[in-house]
Amino acid sequence: MTEEEKRKFEAWESIRDHAWREFEDKVNAEWRLSFGIWAALLAAAGALIGTGRTCSGVVQSAIAYIIVSGVVVAHAFFLYWVQTKLQRAREYLLEAQRQMRSILNVGDREELRSIWKQVPMYVEFGISILLAGVLVCVFKWWSSG
Repeated sequence: MTEEEKRKFEAWESIRDHAWREFEDKVNAEWRLSFGIWAALLAAAGALIGTGRTCSGVVQSAIAYIIVSGVVVAHAFFLYWVQTKLQRAREYLLEAQRQMRSILNVGDREELRSIWKQVPMYVEFGISILLAGVLVCVFKWWSSG
């Protein structure tokens, strides 16, 4: 490897490392927000159960369904938004790896997957749907009066 190739390799390595740190920061923020949403859903369910009483009323049930639906929809939009940001970091990572491999004369093996093929997004959204369902069941019990 020539001195020029070594400098290029180190420059791409620096870009790759920066993109990786950015990717990790965004993933951590994504999971922290998801944990916060899940904790809020469970805390709301626990608070209703903890009252030890029920409350009849169509208005309370309607408000509960609207809130739960709003939380789930907002979480879905957030997950899609953060995945678009993560996709940009993935693009930088893959480009840096491609350039580094070309300097080393090693074949390219990585492909960029679509945002819609990111499994963590579906796992997080699935957990949100499950916990929203728990909260809806608690609201039904609470408003059954």
